[in-house]
Amino acid sequence: IACRIRVFSGSDRQFVGLYTVETGSVRMDLFRDGALYWSGTIDTELYEEPYAYKDGYVVEITFSDFAPLDRLRFNGSGFMTLRSLINAILNESGVRHTELIPYISTAPYLYNGVDETSGSLLDTVSVQAANFYDEDGEAMSLREVLDETLRPLSLRLLQKDGHIYLYDLNALSTAVQPALI
Repeated sequence: IACRIRVFSGSDRQFVGLYTVETGSVRMDLFRDGALYWSGTIDTELYEEPYAYKDGYVVEITFSDFAPLDRLRFNGSGFMTLRSLINAILNESGVRHTELIPYISTAPYLYNGVDETSGSLLDTVSVQAANFYDEDGEAMSLREVLDETLRPLSLRLLQKDGHIYLYDLNALSTAVQPALI
């Protein structure tokens, strides 16, 4: 999800420095009724300066929640639980949020003579960080790591009302009861 603002440039190339802003260093927080509603960082890949005008023109600045993850490299090591991996990626994204709220229908089973559900999938499943590096030691982007971690479990990530929701469609369909209108 992205937020685009339009800014008046009174002089030629007034905002040209936005091309070189470090990924995740400029954040926009939107509030609704005094509470955080959405957060995102500047997406320098989408910034364009209209060179057809000398001055007095409008430029669009785009802020995105997770698109800048394409330009950040993974730097983890060892085994990481799903929760610690996702939290590390969210921290690197620069997106401001209050908590990670899971709606996950898949539950881990531990064998102790009988099958029993135990713990959260986020805290019991771990991944080896070495899987996110190629044979030359080149790290994947944080977006690729997030996608490759969530895809096998059919999980999706969404930001809303200052929270990050981690969900699968099965959990949503059983957790949310439709209201009669």
